[in-house]
Amino acid sequence: MITKGSIVVGMDFSACSASALAQALRMGAWTRSPVHALHVIDTLALTELEVAYSPLMLEVHQQLKDEARSAWGRVSRDVPGAAQATFEVITHNPLTGLVQACKDRNAGLLCLGIHGDRAHRGVGTLAGKCARSAPTDVLLVEEGKSAKFRTIVACIDFSETSRRALERAMQIAAQDGAQVHALHVYRAPWSGLHVRPAAMKDDPGAQARYREILRENLEKFCRPTDPAVTWTNPRFELLEHRSHGAGIAEYVRASGAELCVLGTRGKTNLRDVMLGSTAERVVREAPCSTLVVRPVE
Repeated sequence: MITKGSIVVGMDFSACSASALAQALRMGAWTRSPVHALHVIDTLALTELEVAYSPLMLEVHQQLKDEARSAWGRVSRDVPGAAQATFEVITHNPLTGLVQACKDRNAGLLCLGIHGDRAHRGVGTLAGKCARSAPTDVLLVEEGKSAKFRTIVACIDFSETSRRALERAMQIAAQDGAQVHALHVYRAPWSGLHVRPAAMKDDPGAQARYREILRENLEKFCRPTDPAVTWTNPRFELLEHRSHGAGIAEYVRASGAELCVLGTRGKTNLRDVMLGSTAERVVREAPCSTLVVRPVE
């Protein structure tokens, strides 16, 4: 199941957030999950307005809420099925407000535009923070990408979280009729050595055997356990690269994928385990929508 519980959508009324709403409604329909759209008025911005417009503060606050509801009406009427979603305006720190909304609504998925009106290249600040901090899976949607996904890259590092990422990718593929690329980016174990074992020196056969073992492990790891998605038959891909995150981003760009699915804090290196830097780099650099999958607690 792509999501358990409800779906929360962060709305800033940009074209990108409209695409996120459309994807949330699509995915919610698969499992009849309720969709809750939320606009957060930034408390800090409101405080600064209070300094400038102190005598009119209550009126200004109400006007902001009214304008948000009007903006919702303008955006939602162009998104099929939006009438089925609830909409709420709150005043809070944007990150904290979205995180709390996910908890309060027992959300299985948070959907956001990958950027707002102010950032048209790369991931926006709030989207990046949510990908790191939200208590649920996070889908960051490219502007204009509101329809089915056709090519999906699932990032595999042999951790249980990457198994969840593969399951999510295959579930979406089963609904959309998409092709899944199961991608393992690796740094060859001899690449960081100043000296190499004799068996590795100028022996392309040894290196080829290493890749064969990796491919066997990848195919074994990716055997689906959900009978509903066995037909998707992922395509297995290995890529040697000095950086896991940069390698994933390069592959996604070259393959023309529309969605990249990856887990956080997998088995790569100590920094990745502590900070999830591979996921952060992919979110920052991948030229497509990204689904960030949380580990099972």
